[in-house]
Amino acid sequence: MLESANAAFFTAIGGPERARTSVPLGQLMPELVEQGFIELLDRVYRSGTAYTGRDARMTLGEASQAREAFFDFTYEPRLDAGGNVMGVRVIGVETTRVKHAQRLTAEHRALLEQIARQAPLPDVLDGMARAIEDLAPEEVDDFRDLADQAGVAACWSTPILARDGSLLGTFAMYHRAPRAPQEADLALAQLFAGTAALAIERHQTEQARQAAENSEKAAREDLAFLLRASTTLSSNLDATHTLVRLADTCTPRLAPLCTIDVIEGGRVRRVAAAAPTEQQQNLLAGHIPVYDAADDAVARVLASGVSEVARRTPTGPGPWHTLGVTGYLCIPLLDRGAAFGAVTLLSTGDHSFDGHTVALAEELVSRAALAARNARQFTQRATLASDLQAGLLLPDLPRVPGVEVATYYHPAGEGLDIGGDFYDVFPLEDGRWAFLLGDVCGRGAIAATTTALVRHTARAVAPLVPGPQAVVEAINRALLNRPTRHGTGFVTLVYGQLTPTPSGPDIELVRAGHALPMHLDARCAVHLLDAPGALLGIGADTHLAVRRLHLRPNESLVLYTDGITEARRRNDDLFGEGRLAEALRSTPAHPAPQHLIDAIVQAVHAFSGGHDIDDDQAILVLTATDPIPDKV
Repeated sequence: MLESANAAFFTAIGGPERARTSVPLGQLMPELVEQGFIELLDRVYRSGTAYTGRDARMTLGEASQAREAFFDFTYEPRLDAGGNVMGVRVIGVETTRVKHAQRLTAEHRALLEQIARQAPLPDVLDGMARAIEDLAPEEVDDFRDLADQAGVAACWSTPILARDGSLLGTFAMYHRAPRAPQEADLALAQLFAGTAALAIERHQTEQARQAAENSEKAAREDLAFLLRASTTLSSNLDATHTLVRLADTCTPRLAPLCTIDVIEGGRVRRVAAAAPTEQQQNLLAGHIPVYDAADDAVARVLASGVSEVARRTPTGPGPWHTLGVTGYLCIPLLDRGAAFGAVTLLSTGDHSFDGHTVALAEELVSRAALAARNARQFTQRATLASDLQAGLLLPDLPRVPGVEVATYYHPAGEGLDIGGDFYDVFPLEDGRWAFLLGDVCGRGAIAATTTALVRHTARAVAPLVPGPQAVVEAINRALLNRPTRHGTGFVTLVYGQLTPTPSGPDIELVRAGHALPMHLDARCAVHLLDAPGALLGIGADTHLAVRRLHLRPNESLVLYTDGITEARRRNDDLFGEGRLAEALRSTPAHPAPQHLIDAIVQAVHAFSGGHDIDDDQAILVLTATDPIPDKV
């Protein structure tokens, strides 16, 4: 029987509706019966022994009014004058807020530690839900979709907001009994909603960082792949070989299978195929698309100049079933917007083309198209330069009576420009012959124009003027009178005329600023033939002097350009006239003119270490043959 209680007691147990005395405590607070507090009172009453409890948990009130509370309390027996127990005094101090604060702080600290350790977000949120279950036991349910099964009768939700105010999610609490959220519930929800926001933002930041790192790594890998591929594709100046390398580069990096087709002469020709096995490669190589077929993917791409991608086999006939093809990507090879070919990548098995692969493949094919175009242009330019150069040199060596003739010409670099070195041998009247070798300043079309002017002038005036000096002076006048747009560079030249005799040819020559001719006699001695003369195309005065020479049988006259004597080692040391003379002397007795040329070329190659020459090289050798016996 509750005899008396202060106001704080009635406030703690539920308010005015319970403010009654002279009623059994179990009747006033039936929830205490199941929690063992009435039994504890009876034990103190019967034993007369006091009982003290700390942070004792109890549920006060019923249904929607129930709440969790914690108390420090003392049960003291009340004794009469004779020492008999006549009742029990209960003194209680509520510690609910302190207890909740301690538990909340501990749980919150644990969650923050998980976030700081970058624990997985599901683990953090799961730990948060379990912490709330501990802080609000037997009232919170985990999942709203199970609310009916769990008998949930009340819930409230708190938005989880990012620092910028954007919604990250919701934090919901569910209760089995109808009730409104109390201040402590709202505070708890707000705190954990903020903690959840911190965890989610930390997770999103980590995901964004990882995604950025992955993206950067993928971009670096793509760039490295493209750089390697570009180097490979541009390392050879043959267009077909470039496309073969492209097919090998595409597989298996971009697709398991690859074919490359180009348009040649109005037809489609397959120039490359790549596959994991030889059998698959042969199947691809043997299939040629139909250029004008509307149902052929390659034909459509060649016509439109636009890539085509599909997750199915290509339309049109082909070995698709045998190869297990499941999709394709066909990309045009473009030259100034027009398709000259197509690259077809084929999927098999689980492979498929995503946007990243398509973009990477299109970039690679674009680079390959440029490399193939450059290779074709190089081939065309080299062929044109070779054809033009051939037109400026002798197509065939003439048969000169009593003299064997040999020539050598090698352009500098890769042969893309017409060289400035030239030579010629042509007949004159009365059985005489003219020969010349020279060097035009510069290269290319201007050099070709000047070379043609020198040769044609020599051929035109040689039959009309008395000797070599007059021919070269005419050439100089022609150079001075040429249009400015045809060039203004100078020319070095050796021009001579030979007259066959029974004992060998008589030679008259002039030297206009050119390297000194060499005379190799029958004893393999080398003599420099000095003949004064100025460069041509500079001024009217040539200051030419004629040099006369008689070549006996097996003796040779060697003319050469400065590309021979100025060939360099890597330390810039020059080959020079001395090494040239030594190369001539090292030949066996009575060498043929071609043997002399071979000796010179081999010596220059050995001296320079085989690296590319940086100037044109030309040689003209005239060798007197044995006299022809007179007929009887």
